[in-house]
Formats: sequence, C-alpha cells, structure tokens
Amino acid sequence: MLLSLPPELFVSILKYLPLSDISACVQTSKLLKDLVDQHESTIYRQATAHPSLNLIPHDQILFSEIIPLGLLSKRYLGDANDWKDLCRRACQMRSCWLGKGPSRIKDYYHGYSSYPNVHRIKVDEKRGFIITTHGQHIPPSQGRLVVSDIDSGQPIWGLDSHYVRQYAHCEYGEGFLIFDRSMDAKEVWRLVSVNPEVPDPEAFEIAPESRPDEVQLNAIHITSPGARLKFVPHALLHPPDNVPTRAFRFVYPTLMVAATTCLLLWDVRTGQLVERMNDIATQMPGGESTGNQTQTWAAAVANSSSRLGRICYVEVNNKYALVCGERTFKMFQRQPSQSETRVPSDVPRTARCVMAITRSQLQKRGRWIVNLGYVEPADLPPEFEGWDSKNEPKEMENGQESDGDASTEEESMVIDWEHDESDDDDMDDAPGNHLQIVHVGFDLMERRRRRVAPNDDHPHPRIQFWKNSGKAVVTHQITLTNTATSAHLHDDPIEHSHVSPCGQHLAILADTSRLLIIPYFERILDGRVKDYHDIMIDFQIGPLLQSIYLAYEENRIGVVTQMGLFIIHPTFPPPDDFETPPKLHVQRVALLNDPEILFHVSCLQMTPTSIWINWEVEPNRPSLFSSAWVKVETDEEIFEENLNTTAFLPPGRWPDNSIVLFATDIITHASHAIQM
Repeated sequence: MLLSLPPELFVSILKYLPLSDISACVQTSKLLKDLVDQHESTIYRQATAHPSLNLIPHDQILFSEIIPLGLLSKRYLGDANDWKDLCRRACQMRSCWLGKGPSRIKDYYHGYSSYPNVHRIKVDEKRGFIITTHGQHIPPSQGRLVVSDIDSGQPIWGLDSHYVRQYAHCEYGEGFLIFDRSMDAKEVWRLVSVNPEVPDPEAFEIAPESRPDEVQLNAIHITSPGARLKFVPHALLHPPDNVPTRAFRFVYPTLMVAATTCLLLWDVRTGQLVERMNDIATQMPGGESTGNQTQTWAAAVANSSSRLGRICYVEVNNKYALVCGERTFKMFQRQPSQSETRVPSDVPRTARCVMAITRSQLQKRGRWIVNLGYVEPADLPPEFEGWDSKNEPKEMENGQESDGDASTEEESMVIDWEHDESDDDDMDDAPGNHLQIVHVGFDLMERRRRRVAPNDDHPHPRIQFWKNSGKAVVTHQITLTNTATSAHLHDDPIEHSHVSPCGQHLAILADTSRLLIIPYFERILDGRVKDYHDIMIDFQIGPLLQSIYLAYEENRIGVVTQMGLFIIHPTFPPPDDFETPPKLHVQRVALLNDPEILFHVSCLQMTPTSIWINWEVEPNRPSLFSSAWVKVETDEEIFEENLNTTAFLPPGRWPDNSIVLFATDIITHASHAIQM
C-alpha cells in the first residue's frame, strides 16, 4: 500500500520514523529500498532531525550549513559527506558511547608540559579549542589560563600567570569566557577569531557599571604566532553592595553567582544584572507549590536543617536556579518577565523556592533502586585454557555481523587497539605539581579485533585484554528493583546537581557515590506527583566512597567517584507512565581506576565525541599512565572486591606529579581513532 502512494507523500510519512524503523522498512522490500535510495538525501536529512537523533533543529537545513550554524563539529562529522553518512556516523557514535565500539585514552602531556596542574577545563568542540586554568601549591603560587588547540594540545592564547589567580574557576559558552578575580568580581572575555567557520559572538553595548577597568584592558596575554583566535576584554561584573560570593555557573547567556543570602543573575552579553533572588538560605516551598507537601515544608522551615549551609554547587537554566547546600538542595523559579529587563540591585525580590530536599529526607530511598554490578561478561577476557574459535569476534559485513540482525541504529563495530606513541600525553588535575588533561575516545574502524593469545602469561589479563582490544570503556551490569526495602542509613550531603540539557530531568549527586535522578521533575511542581521519592531513581554507584564530580551533557550523565569514572545513559518512560521502570546503561573508563588519583580529579567535561578530565601523571614516564599496568590491574581487583562493601577508602595523598588533560574519543576515520 505504501508503494501506491505518491513518492512525496511516502517520504513525508518517513519523516515521523526513527532511523531504526527506516532501516527495517528498507529490509522488507526491494521496491521500498529502491524508493528510499531514490530519495535518500531528503529521507536521511529528516532522520537527523528526528528526536531519536536530534542532530539538527529542523529538516530544512542544508548539509553545507552544519558547520557555519554551529550544529555539529568537524570532529563529529569526520568523513561524512552527506546525510546518509551522517546517520551512519551517529549510529557508530551511539554504539561507542554504549561500550559496543572501540575506545581509547589520549592525553595532552606534551602540549601542556609547560602548563602543569590543570584545574578547570572547558571545551569548544565546534570551534576546536580547550580552555584550562592552572595552579601550583608549591611556592611561588601561580595561576594561569590557557586556550589550546583541541587536536594538538598546543597553546593558542593565554593570560599571564601573574594575572589569573591560582586554581581559578572558569566558565565558558558561545564564545564568552568568565573567570573569577579577587574581591568577588567576575571577568568576562569575548572570542574574536580570524576567518571563523562558526560565527563569533556579537559585541553588545555594555552597561556602564560593567565595563572593563584599566587592569582588565591592560592585561598581559600571550598569543602564539599566526593564532587563529584570541579573547578580548568584554565586561567586569561586580556584586552589588560588595556582597561576598561563592559559586558561579554560566549557561549562555546567563551568569548566576551565589552569595550566602542571594542569587545574582547577569546577562553577559550586556553586563546587566537581570535578576536578584534574596533570602535563599531561609526560603522553602510555599503553600502554592508542591501538592500536599505544604505541611512538610512548613515543618522543615522551623528546623535548622532546612537552611542551606555552605553552598557547594549551583546550576541555572532559563526557568530555574539550583543551589546545593551542605544541608539542603533548593530549586528556585526564575521570573520570565525580567529576563530581558534590568533589575536595579537595590530592589529586594524574595526568591520563590519551588523544591527543597534536605539531608534527612535523603534517608528515604527512591522508588527505583539501582545497584552496580561488575563488568558485563562480554567485556571480560575469555579463560586462557578455554580459548577456541568460538571466542573469535565475528567478521563484519557492511557494518553488521555476518550472522546477526543488528539494525542500522545499533550497528556493531569491531574493535582494534590503535596505540600511537606520539599520543602518549598525560593531563593534570587538582592541586599538585603536575596535573594535566586526559581525553577518552573511540576508534570506529572495521578491522578484526586482536585477541589475547592463550599462552600469553600476563600478570594482569583484564587490563591487557582491554588495552589490546581497545576497551578503555567497558559496560557494567546493574540490578534494578522497584521497591525501597530499607532506608539509606548514611548521612548524605548533596554535592552537585544538574538539569538535563532538555530541561526536563534533574540529577543530584550525594556525597557517598549516590546518584539521584528525578525524571520530568516538573511533575512535582505542578502537583501530578506528590512525593519525589515516588519517581526518583536511586543509584548507588558501588561502595560508599567519596563522590568527586557530576556532569550532565548530551543526554548522558558523567560521574567521578573515588572508584571510577562512570557514564550513565538513562532512558525514561513518558511522563504519564508511572509503572514502566526506567532503563539505565552504565559504562566505566576502566583504565582510569586509581583511587588516589581519582580523589583529586577537579573537572569533568563531556562533548558529543569525548570525555575530558584532569589526571595525575609522572613526567617523562614511558607509558600512557602514571601507574604501571600491573598497578592498574591491582586497582581493578580492588574495585571488583569492594563493589558490595561499605568500607571507606582514605583520601588520596596530595598529588606530586603532573596533572594533565585526558580525553576519551569517538571519531571515525579510515586510519585514525575516533574520539568520544
């Protein structure tokens, strides 16, 4: 019947199908396949705009506009030359993120050897650069801010070590760079590029009170010869009344700065203070907020535990402002009517708290209890004495196993370990002498996976197997139950929180490796859900060890604990479905497993093709990691043995080597690794 339709109507119908369904249609009929082939440019362009891929905002985009519009980076596009290639690459990327494809770790030690002790990392994958701040705990104490090329790690532009304080926090988005200065001021710098492929931000007129001062205008900066970009002074933001500030977060175009009693929100484009929320420490949800929780909140107000305590982290989007205090997590509603109107700083506006979670309330478990198991058997090496042809990976034909039925959307990828000595660079992290950047990525190449020979008497079979097969990222087993059988007996301060990029889901990281996910959290605010515990996913990520960092980007949640770097891919049922359990896929960067080094990770960033963290390495070491491979295997044994324990590991020793930038990659080239 479909074949009897006019071709343009048939193509229009396919617009509503995900790529996997289009692939199924093609396999059912040669006539359907021929019809799809005839209109493949339109059909696959529509598929990239479908919510299942969501690579472009609508299906009227030209392929040649992808880079200029800043929709995808060159790293993501790789060798894709048309819409069909892009769909194939998106499927390969998805497989790699889910641990089904190859992955590698790349460090940037050589590029950062002159700038050790990486503290904060910001990545602009579309424009091809990385921003890092640095520090040094050994006198003379110095800071630094460096902008480096994303591929080579070589510096492009930077600010003098005497200008930027040590271990400065920085934020970045859409060409605006922000870092903190003494006296609680925040400096804003704007990107200016030479022949940019992605347009630079527009230079707006700055509010008089936020114009750069002479110090900022005369700052000494270092620009490499022939540099393709630089940053120029844009604004200097001063808190009103010189109120002391703590944490700040930038989500374009809003910079939110938290003080003890208020939140300050600026539009960085103009330097205007657009909103001020007062009394954040004492405000709790009012009578109009969350269903029958009114009495609960009223009682909490009278309790000292309802106060925020020390502010640990803040988050903001266009609707809400989130504050993580050591005693309470709070969500405040922004005022849309003020989003484009300057608010005088002397006009008091009481914050409207719409959600609050206290430490005592976290002793009740969420409805969906998730616990971490060890690595999936498919990601473990076979028994040496039992090795036979059945253990060989299957050959690939056209991106699929020759005897399998894998759909186009979940293409299987064979793994090949590509080890390039020139890539053996390390990266730094938290305070120390030598902390640099690490980058974890994926190789998408259709080759046979190298096996571990049965007579290879290696002292660390798992690590050697992952190294030889390109498995920097492995998949974990999990168990999920839908009944909270017991209370959480440990006092869990809330460390971090993030709203999903789509603005619908909330992720909270508690102190003891406990990740709390509240899908479609606005159901609580509008009364459809009376108690957030009824929809909360409560994920204990291994033993009760220190939580280090949380990120929520590209619909993936990244978590660093003292036991590992984890990637969680959640899938939620529709918001009106309260019975279907959520689905979680959990991966771990298994080769980065040193508890002492993990303890000092101070930043985690996720982009469409990579994960970026800072990691301690030994200078002039012969291998990729600061630890010998046997140490990595020992740490893996500790990880496995402690999965079901409640013992706490002591904090790691103070770093005394280089902390460099590491990344995990996913990029498909004919002969190169793919970067994730």
